[in-house]
Formats: sequence, structure tokens, C-alpha cells
Amino acid sequence: IENTTFNQNYSKARGGALDTKTSGIVNVSNCVFYQNYTTDASSDGCGAGVNLEYGNTVDKYPGLRGLVNISDCRFEGNYTTVPTDGFDPRGGAVSIPSAGDSRENYIDVRIDRCSFKDNRARQAGAIRCWTGKKADASLFINSCSFEGNHSYANNGLCIFIYDSKE
Repeated sequence: IENTTFNQNYSKARGGALDTKTSGIVNVSNCVFYQNYTTDASSDGCGAGVNLEYGNTVDKYPGLRGLVNISDCRFEGNYTTVPTDGFDPRGGAVSIPSAGDSRENYIDVRIDRCSFKDNRARQAGAIRCWTGKKADASLFINSCSFEGNHSYANNGLCIFIYDSKE
């Protein structure tokens, strides 16, 4: 995906502008994600700009790794719905969720030369990365800028990385 603007798109659950489920390669470059949002106030309301998940093909072929490259993009004003009743929408700009602990899932995400401004979510205003017992994600961030991102819960104002592999 190149030279594309995603402006004021929404999803009830994940990926207000872009939702991927892949064990292949996804490249996103020179794109703008502006004021995209999710409307679900539960923990499903993740990744208002981009939601990156491990693909369904992993069930058939365990051990595959998905690869996502995001470069020279701008994420501004993306948000998850304000949470109610203790729910936890995550990742205002980008969410990399664990696909759960029941499958072997892997994804590598590289974010280069991107700007993240005024994005907000309950957890991780800009980028949220979560791994589980059988799920693994690698996140590489290079030459990016972060300004004015907000977490309603004050954890991971910009970036929140959680490993639940106990």
C-alpha cells in the first residue's frame, strides 16, 4: 500500500483504517492515517489506525512468520472509543495483538521514519504490542517521532509492550 490517505474511517472492532491478518508480507509506505477510529468500547476496539494480526494460515502451517513494514507514514488523531465499565480498547494508531495462547503465531513489525501525533486509546496512545504464550511479535522502531499521544489509563502513553508468557 503506497501513497494513500486514510481519513476518518472507522470499524466497530479492530483496524479503523487497515486491518491485516497475514502470515505473508505487507508493506505500507508514504501513507497518512488521519482521525480513524474504532467504536467498540471493549478490548476488541484496537488499532484505530492499523491493526496487525497473525494470519489464519498459521493454523494450517504453524511456525510461519508474518512481516509488516511501515515506512514514511503519518499517524495523526486516531483514537479508540473512550472505555466504559473497565473495558480496555488499545493502540490508538497501531495495535499488534496476540492471537491468543492456543496457536503458534509470529509476526515481525518494522516501523521506520513515521510520525505519531495526538493519537489516543485507553492503553498505548500510539503503538501497542502484546504477545502470549504461543504468540510472538518483534517490533523494531527506527527514526520515528512521537508527540501529544495520550493513554486514558496512563500506561503506555506512546508505546506499550506486554509479554504474557508466564
